[in-house]
Amino acid sequence: MSRRIIVRGDDGWSNRRALLFNGATGYAVASGLQTLPTAAASLSMWVKINSALTTATAYNFVSASGGGSANQWLVFGKAGAGDNLVCRGLFSGSGLTSVFRSSPAGHSTGQWYHFLATFDGTTFRPYIDGSALTPVTRSGESLAFTTGLNLTFGGNGTAFSPVSVDEVTIWDRAVDLSEVASANAPIDVTDASGLVRWYRMGDDYTPGSFVIRERVAGTYPLTWYGGSETTDFVDSPS
Repeated sequence: MSRRIIVRGDDGWSNRRALLFNGATGYAVASGLQTLPTAAASLSMWVKINSALTTATAYNFVSASGGGSANQWLVFGKAGAGDNLVCRGLFSGSGLTSVFRSSPAGHSTGQWYHFLATFDGTTFRPYIDGSALTPVTRSGESLAFTTGLNLTFGGNGTAFSPVSVDEVTIWDRAVDLSEVASANAPIDVTDASGLVRWYRMGDDYTPGSFVIRERVAGTYPLTWYGGSETTDFVDSPS
């Protein structure tokens, strides 16, 4: 699937870099989030797999953790058996239910993949690289969230993923795939209804003073852990 850019009004930003994780030590965390959408939500991002992933190992490219449960809210990664990419959501109703969906194909190194998961209050719809996976009905439930949740990218301090991550957006509604993944229709996110968090990843990278703040509320920065931070140059699509 073609990479795309997101243009933010007249602030002069264009997509030039992604955050690169080495798969051995580096990861990033947005810690202590007090709110994330649960009644309706979407999580979108681009991920490039930079080196071979071990077939028998599970990888989390992005995950949410904290509040006493290991992997809450939404998770994108690779399954623990085989080479399929996966999307998982944790829902709360009469109890906690984990919903797991896997892509029908494997993956290739050096390729960008788009991940999207949406929930409209009734149906959980995951997409991987533009293809819709089987939706799941979760009527009367919500995405599980605990105050103080951490969003982690590229690993969690004990397990790591050799990936580049870019253009992470979180919405308080179920977005359409074309809003976040079209290669030919960049959107102006300053006017995007329901956008609550937006991590540009490496676009505002300055060596020696690495801080990535979300570009909407500006409250919860990403903090880098595990050695020197690295960015990956990304060509804008034609």
